[in-house]
Amino acid sequence: MFELQGPLKIAEHRVACTPFESGQVRISGTFDLVRPGARTERGRMQAVLNAAATTLPALADLDIDDLEVWSGARPCTPDSVPVIGPIGRHPGLFVATGHGTLGMTLAVPTGRTITEMVNATLGHTI
Repeated sequence: MFELQGPLKIAEHRVACTPFESGQVRISGTFDLVRPGARTERGRMQAVLNAAATTLPALADLDIDDLEVWSGARPCTPDSVPVIGPIGRHPGLFVATGHGTLGMTLAVPTGRTITEMVNATLGHTI
């Protein structure tokens, strides 16, 4: 049985391994721009698994067809610039999305930006 004690990033292969309390391990490492609902490319997933196995030999004997495979969408924009601001036809409604691979690393500046926009709309500080 394979067990991972903590998160692991295999930088040279751009692969990340994340253990969960359930004992499952997520192995991730691709970023594909695809349409919503696109199928997960099993060959790409096998390549990620093989890359992880270079550092974690216990993974070497696993076949992607025997594993639960899924992919998660990351909201991104064509120019990689997040969309942050009011929704035109709905006063007081704001959006902050499209952070792509930067995700939560932009949480603080995004929160500050949205706060400034809301304060300007309300005319006072929240």
